[in-house]
Amino acid sequence: MYLIVHTSASLVIGSQISNPWLAFVLAFLAHFALDSIPHDSKKMHNWLYNKDINYQNKIFFFLALADFGLISILLSTLYFTNKLVFSFPMGAAIIGGVLPDILWGINSLTKGKNILLQAYHLFHSYLDRHFLFKYFLLSNFLSFFVQIFTFIFFLIVYLKNI
Repeated sequence: MYLIVHTSASLVIGSQISNPWLAFVLAFLAHFALDSIPHDSKKMHNWLYNKDINYQNKIFFFLALADFGLISILLSTLYFTNKLVFSFPMGAAIIGGVLPDILWGINSLTKGKNILLQAYHLFHSYLDRHFLFKYFLLSNFLSFFVQIFTFIFFLIVYLKNI
């Protein structure tokens, strides 16, 4: 899932949990639950993974940059419309929700040279493909639909509960 989807789920968690450590852990775990929902596009997968690692890292970098830009727009919009009250639990939940992919990305950028990040990467990849659903690839349309639906679902839940 894109980080914007994980952020919307983290907003729900951060708004409902008053303990920052618990909010962080629940959002971190929710990340893996969300990633286990089939959401990858076959076309995107083939485009990315049939290239060399340097090409993949460039694409992932720009995708992450765009994703963080969308997160900034989302959080800024919520904040300036008084729909986001920033608190330690909220911040912890957002960090916990996006940290798994940040660690995965750092491992990819360092080409697996850190043994702890490499072990984490293998763990993350295993959970992505075996946790709740069997891993399979979707069409571009279904991939986009799953991600936008999940994002909107969590955003609506958040906005209804604040």
